[in-house]
Amino acid sequence: MSDQQPNTPPAGDNGGDGSKPWYAGITDPDLRGLAELKKWDSPDKALQSYKHLESHMGVPPERLLKLPEKPEDPGWAEIKSRLGFAAPETAEEYELPIPEGFNDDYAKAIAAKAKELGIPKHMLRGLSEHNNELVKSILDANEKADAQRQTDAIAALRADWGGTFDTTMALAQRAEETVMREAGLSQESVDAWRAADPQGYYKLQAYFGSKMGEGRRIDGESAPTPQAMSPEAARTQLKSRMADPDWFSRWEKGGSEERTEWKRLNGILRDAG
Repeated sequence: MSDQQPNTPPAGDNGGDGSKPWYAGITDPDLRGLAELKKWDSPDKALQSYKHLESHMGVPPERLLKLPEKPEDPGWAEIKSRLGFAAPETAEEYELPIPEGFNDDYAKAIAAKAKELGIPKHMLRGLSEHNNELVKSILDANEKADAQRQTDAIAALRADWGGTFDTTMALAQRAEETVMREAGLSQESVDAWRAADPQGYYKLQAYFGSKMGEGRRIDGESAPTPQAMSPEAARTQLKSRMADPDWFSRWEKGGSEERTEWKRLNGILRDAG
């Protein structure tokens, strides 16, 4: 009787002659070596391992992303595109809304920088819309503050000028018109000047107005005896005079009668407080 024992194939071997492991028939040497190293003794074990890996990763291999090692690697462009974070091809594609008070150059400059930085369209648009709302709220707040400053200034002037407020304000407005005409100032320039310090602005213009045409005074001229007139009548008369272009022109040129009447009517209003 012979001592030679028949070859016993290892567990899981599917070799035709029972002497080779099942993965011996794999043509790819790398895969064949992997199966051997992993000790997959049957195709079932290999498939179970794959199933476990896919379950652990949560997605199939074709949906996995391989991240480049360096920030400047061009491979990032494809990853950003697949994730929906790629910048548009051109800056014009951002189609940014223009905030109130700005021109198209502002949006173009922002879009160009965003393209340079690689910012996605939906992100920049969302940020721009928020920025526009913020800019509008700031401009509205500034406009309300300017209006309140104007209101406060008029109230202070009314208290300061008392009964002569209406005529003095009319005088300031007349002076403003003359200054704009003579100095060639634009309405925007005057508005900015007034908004910066409305109370000081009106006081200065009223002062200019009071000096317009002064200097044609007749030496030795005695002031006429004031006629009895109520403050209400004096205010009405003075407003009427100041609104009369012909009368105001003579007053502005130093007309003696006009200047004397203006001082008399203002005196009545000052005395009345």
